[in-house]
Amino acid sequence: MLAFSDRELKSAWRNNLTASELVNKTNAHRLLLFYAIECGLKVIILKGENKNRTDRLSKDLKEYGGHDINKLLTALHAPSKLHLKATKMNNLRNPDTPRNVGVGDFNQMWRYGGSSYNPVLDSDIENQLLKISQWVRQEINA
Repeated sequence: MLAFSDRELKSAWRNNLTASELVNKTNAHRLLLFYAIECGLKVIILKGENKNRTDRLSKDLKEYGGHDINKLLTALHAPSKLHLKATKMNNLRNPDTPRNVGVGDFNQMWRYGGSSYNPVLDSDIENQLLKISQWVRQEINA
């Protein structure tokens, strides 16, 4: 895994968040929002360990949960109300058999053009990511 500084992660958080806020939401916007949240949570991890680079953390970032936003939130002792819910997406080969999508796989679902439909919609996930974004903003600026 490549090492990144707290400044680089903070910049990625801001840039991805800004791009995700454009109107007419698409999977690309949601994907950028997802990555903005991931970067922001990693900034908070760095801040909590008083480190300025990811390769100086006490453990590898993968051990914090990788792309799983819920695992990152848990590691940061964030309020449980911020956690995302797993969902399902259509199975292209067999529309009658949906595919389960875990929180750590939302980025793949959106990157490859999938969409959530049950039990939560893409817009529901997006709204929850926006709530997490507000929490991240407070924690980074604290």
